[in-house]
Amino acid sequence: MRQKLISLGKDTVLWEAGDVARDIAVVTRGKLGIRTEKGIVGIALPLMVLGENAVFDVDGCAQSRSASVVALEDDTQVTAYPAAEIRETLEAGDGALARQVLDTLVGQICRNLLMVISARQGDPLVEAPLLGLVRGIVGDLGRSPRLDTWNNFIAVFSFLHELRDLSDHALQLLGPEVRQQIDLVENASQILTQFVEGRDVSALIEIFLTAEREKAMWWARGAS
Repeated sequence: MRQKLISLGKDTVLWEAGDVARDIAVVTRGKLGIRTEKGIVGIALPLMVLGENAVFDVDGCAQSRSASVVALEDDTQVTAYPAAEIRETLEAGDGALARQVLDTLVGQICRNLLMVISARQGDPLVEAPLLGLVRGIVGDLGRSPRLDTWNNFIAVFSFLHELRDLSDHALQLLGPEVRQQIDLVENASQILTQFVEGRDVSALIEIFLTAEREKAMWWARGAS
């Protein structure tokens, strides 16, 4: 497998906004910030995948990085893979990397929707539909999607990618203000426990809720 271990000191940039997206990275240690002109708009923790837009480059649809990625602490490490490696390993019978990419999209979607639900509890045409969507996604976490061919993977990936972008928009439109986020992350975590019913399926989503808490604390400290 073609991979590259990259070590980053605090404030070291992994990617700049506008760079051509040709590889993905899996966080293995430390903490990275996703930075735009607004400041740190997201935080990536171990097990999360960064740069998933590079998947589209495999089929010749090159994308640009939409944000810069910078290490927020010393001794941060990522493992980088050419996007084509996802296809090559999948076709060789190893779907682990492909599944990690999909898991990241699922975690982002559920985090976004849970934050909206927390901010809009009781709102008609918002809370119930989003609760149903999160229940369906959580219920499917234990089921492996068909990843036996690249076409199957890219179909699921494209759907989840669009759904993630839609959930991002919903969070911007309906989500909590920055000063409310820390409390509502805790509420979102409590809502999640209502769906798991003793199944060990919440760990993935909890990582993304933890990252959301880290982001809220970052903004509370006045950092950018």
